[in-house]
Amino acid sequence: VSAGVTASLRGFGVVSRSPSPASFDGIHNFGALTLDWFTVSNRERGIVNLGDAATLNITRSHVSANSVAGIHIGGGAVNLTNTALYDNGTALDVTGGTLTAFHTTVTNNATGVLNVGGGTVVLANSIVDGDCIGDAVTSLGYNIESPGDTCGLD
Repeated sequence: VSAGVTASLRGFGVVSRSPSPASFDGIHNFGALTLDWFTVSNRERGIVNLGDAATLNITRSHVSANSVAGIHIGGGAVNLTNTALYDNGTALDVTGGTLTAFHTTVTNNATGVLNVGGGTVVLANSIVDGDCIGDAVTSLGYNIESPGDTCGLD
């Protein structure tokens, strides 16, 4: 999705059916993108959100089996609601921008749940199974983290 473009996709997905993950990303967003009842699976990075004006809203969706990262956030804003991220390399790779997740489940990712090397991360009513790496995560409460306390969600 190019900068300045608004798009909404509902009820389908971007999935590679080959036995190993495709060697390219599923979706690149520089504009305003809404995904609802959507699946992104079996890519290098499932979704990439870049640019200060980029906005990505994902609801009732699955991001899974992406070899490098489920979602890479290099700028802009990403909002997750009722979404599951599982079986990825890293579930969420945040190097800039803002990630806000409500009622989201992140589990069974190979190299960590959340890699925060910049930007802002806010979680509420979410389940985090695995380690957070890097900068702090802000908790709005009612989160579950296991094992340990690497995300600081207390």
